[in-house]
Amino acid sequence: MAVAYRLCEFRTATRSQPPDKDCVDIARGHGLVVIRDTKQDWGSATDAHVVLSAADFDEVQHALRDTDVRGPEIPSEVLAGCVLRFDRQRRDHTVLTCAVDKAGDGPSAPLVYTDAEIVAWLDGVANHEFDQDTIATQHDGTCQCDGLTLAVA
Repeated sequence: MAVAYRLCEFRTATRSQPPDKDCVDIARGHGLVVIRDTKQDWGSATDAHVVLSAADFDEVQHALRDTDVRGPEIPSEVLAGCVLRFDRQRRDHTVLTCAVDKAGDGPSAPLVYTDAEIVAWLDGVANHEFDQDTIATQHDGTCQCDGLTLAVA
């Protein structure tokens, strides 16, 4: 199954709006969630993505909301049992990976975020900005932009 996502279907947290455009980018649809890093040029060789089921992503959001994590450090026990992993490798450098990436069924490519990006994303999670109902109301299906096709098994 191939699923196409367009750049205009991705959303960032309100807190990460300009002038700081570097952020966690989320798209939802077809029962999946795609996560990308806006620091990477759209469609370039470095434009890696994490693809997971919407249910797995929502499990992560619920775990973060239940513990009111505001970051930038996310304790591993908060996401115990979840497929997403946040590894803070050094100050201002967090690597996000997914244990089972739906685009390839193996571990995902790593996405690297700054503390500010993680904090902004966590704020968006806390404010329900990445919930299915919220994202669905933002897109009317008429956006015109380049597509990205991900092969999903």
